[in-house]
Amino acid sequence: MDKFEAVADRLVLSDLETSPSWTLVVLECLRDRAEALAATGRLRWVLETAMPYASDFTLYLNCELIESNKKRFESLVEFHAHEISERHLKELNGIAAETWTRADDRLISKSFPTGVTGTMVVTVKSLYSAGGKSEDLGRSHGFFVRVHGRLVNETDPLFGARPLSFATWYRFAAEVEADDLNDYITASRDDFEQSDLKPKLRELLIALFNDARERRDKLDEQKEKSNKQKPEDDRENVDRKLVEQALADALSLGSQDEEADGDWTLLLMEK
Repeated sequence: MDKFEAVADRLVLSDLETSPSWTLVVLECLRDRAEALAATGRLRWVLETAMPYASDFTLYLNCELIESNKKRFESLVEFHAHEISERHLKELNGIAAETWTRADDRLISKSFPTGVTGTMVVTVKSLYSAGGKSEDLGRSHGFFVRVHGRLVNETDPLFGARPLSFATWYRFAAEVEADDLNDYITASRDDFEQSDLKPKLRELLIALFNDARERRDKLDEQKEKSNKQKPEDDRENVDRKLVEQALADALSLGSQDEEADGDWTLLLMEK
């Protein structure tokens, strides 16, 4: 029971005692091959690449927390919900049925008195790969809306919104906490009863995405301006995001990443 107790300590028993329900699974006495993979670090790599960006479970390997390797992707843009630009907040309040204001580290409104918090990220590399290991367990892009820590839109990255700009969308992840939705969640906790709170939150999410997209566009414009000021021999005549990033995204569709060897990554393509 030593390993069980060690894992339990990491999870903080007091948190489990206050939770209405939880499940703890401990795997021991693994086969020799699994033990060997764990010893070399390859098992950790397999688990990290298999984990989606956000999930409803926590995974430990030998008492060490395992998170998705996509959490380590280089970020172009990163900001908190309450840091939404003044312009986007004003535009949101001009068209929305709800008036949102900043309150410390959250955005609040009449329908969301507890407030909405969260972090928006736009990564350099795409978070989406139809054939990647992590896609088997869950998506890694879009909106991740949590209510009291529970993910409530696991299969709906758009949270019911219209399709958004795909140049940014597949590199965008937003983890949002909206505890005021708790009274409107159905028994399955993956959908909502008829309520006007969902469209009100959706309008806020779209505004946050538009802010993230605009921040990324500004960085691209600065980079392009800087490139034009370089000597002709050093200048990039074709924007990388139009060729290299698009090609990388295309290659990742239907592929399976194998462990990187040095500076190279092997992609196994379906025939």
